[in-house]
Amino acid sequence: MLSDAEIREAIENGELKISNFDEESLGPASYNLRIGGYFVENGKLASGERSLEKRGEITIPTLSRCLFETYEVLKLSDKISCSLGPTAALNFQGLLVLPGSQVDPGFNGSLLVSALNVSPTDITLRHLEPVIHAKFFWLSKPATKPGRERPSGEIAAEIAAKLGLEKKMEKHIEDIRKMTETLADELARFRQYNA
Repeated sequence: MLSDAEIREAIENGELKISNFDEESLGPASYNLRIGGYFVENGKLASGERSLEKRGEITIPTLSRCLFETYEVLKLSDKISCSLGPTAALNFQGLLVLPGSQVDPGFNGSLLVSALNVSPTDITLRHLEPVIHAKFFWLSKPATKPGRERPSGEIAAEIAAKLGLEKKMEKHIEDIRKMTETLADELARFRQYNA
């Protein structure tokens, strides 16, 4: 795993590029990627005046999902890979952030991230808030099958909207709602029985 000094060194020698790099997002052995301006809400691309950059924040209702793009664009050489996870702060709030688990060597683009609010209250996300914890790794040998380039910015969000990624999760969210209601009913019966 790369330390902060090694991440800086990889950037300086061109092995790693993090556009919109922010020194405060760099940790001892990681970099926190931030939420960008474009996102998909209720199956529709929020751009222009509705973009997160203009609005400043979005609220994700309980048991609802949204897609958003990272502010940073990553470009990895064929010698570096990256593992991803949600920031601890969002986990503690009850937001399941699902960025995928790995970025392959040779990848070039922003990351499209899915988030599901499993808390009993609405959660607000702010533009440029840290959402993804990225750890970088040197490979012992360069990859022979480099990763793909992915469109960044509004193009990537439009692709996600057109693919209907938001809509594909509606049934799963409804199942979670039903399970939550069932658990709440069972808990109420349990409390009443033990009162």
